[in-house]
Amino acid sequence: MIFFVLSGYLVGGRVIERVNNHTFAPGRYFSDRVSRIYTPYLPALVLTVVCVYFANGQLPRNILAQLSCNAASFQEVFCAPLEGNPSLWSLSYEVWFYALAGVLATFLSQFSMVKKTWKELALLAALGLITCWALSILNSVYLIAWLIGALVYRRPLFPASCLVNVGGGLLLVVGIVLSQLGAALSKGVNEHQGLLYVLGTLLVSAAVALLLPALARPYGRLEGSWLLDLGPRLAAFSYTLYLVHYPVFYLMRSWHAPFTAFTVESFFLFWIKILISIITAWLMYLGFERNTSHVRSLLYGKLQAGSSI
Repeated sequence: MIFFVLSGYLVGGRVIERVNNHTFAPGRYFSDRVSRIYTPYLPALVLTVVCVYFANGQLPRNILAQLSCNAASFQEVFCAPLEGNPSLWSLSYEVWFYALAGVLATFLSQFSMVKKTWKELALLAALGLITCWALSILNSVYLIAWLIGALVYRRPLFPASCLVNVGGGLLLVVGIVLSQLGAALSKGVNEHQGLLYVLGTLLVSAAVALLLPALARPYGRLEGSWLLDLGPRLAAFSYTLYLVHYPVFYLMRSWHAPFTAFTVESFFLFWIKILISIITAWLMYLGFERNTSHVRSLLYGKLQAGSSI
């Protein structure tokens, strides 16, 4: 949930800002989003299939259908996340949030129907319809969380202060407790639809929105320290880590079953698995996510070539 609010803040907020400044460029926006998402995502899908194969000794019979559905970001819409990587459920939300923001921004910015060909308009209309259809199936509470992050980008709820930070922290704890309690009471049946879960989720979103002004500014004495320098280095491959950590653990689980008790052995094995997961993500990052700018440049080149024809 915190991730959805931050995503809305960093992506949705900037879209709103560019629309207000009349600097929103649809082609560059969609090129940015496609390159950012799919440069590491498609290799991660392949890695997931490899891990599932070695873990189970075979592939699911419907593997091609699963791959196609997940590659199109329709998991949670009419298919499950790819076997071995259930964390991909949230990525489909992100994709359709980005699509909705792009379609709305295209129409709200200085959009000239005269300058657009019927093919471009048809593609935009089709994307808008598919986006609305997908979002009508997905849980709308996550969209609200994303929109909260986008709206506070330009207008924070309150200026950063000690009182606001304490209040936001307390609200965050209350929201987490309510959302988890709501999911537990539902006993697995529509656990993300119950009123208590929704209320807790919205409180978490509001709390993060309160804390964003403090989180987005330098921290006095920490400014320029190794701690803040470490942040961008870790953030650089955080998306790849999200994409690949689960299939790596899925494979390692087939080699060694999880411990049922806390021991010195289980403690060290846990951190060895964490280290293997991070190293795998880092290697995948070097091969793919780090080259996102190159993929983006290729897409920009195609945009320029198309506009000159």
